[in-house]
Amino acid sequence: MENLRDKKFLVVLDNVWIERNDNWTSLKKPFLSGIRGSKILMTTRSANVVKIVLFETIQVYPLDKLSNKLLVSVCKPCIFSLIIH
Repeated sequence: MENLRDKKFLVVLDNVWIERNDNWTSLKKPFLSGIRGSKILMTTRSANVVKIVLFETIQVYPLDKLSNKLLVSVCKPCIFSLIIH
């Protein structure tokens, strides 16, 4: 993680469930040394994770569940291409 020092980065943490503050303290430390413009994108379904993660600037964008109709329209092409092949 030392390689992040004074560099711009984009880190994606998907489906995060770490709910212990001491784990976050050690995880976020290397990311505090990035230069301006560095970003961390995190997804979680846990409101507790959102409360624990305390980067200097954090913007939360709660998303609604997909409707069944939209879910089928997104997944249908992938599913049928797997069946045909």
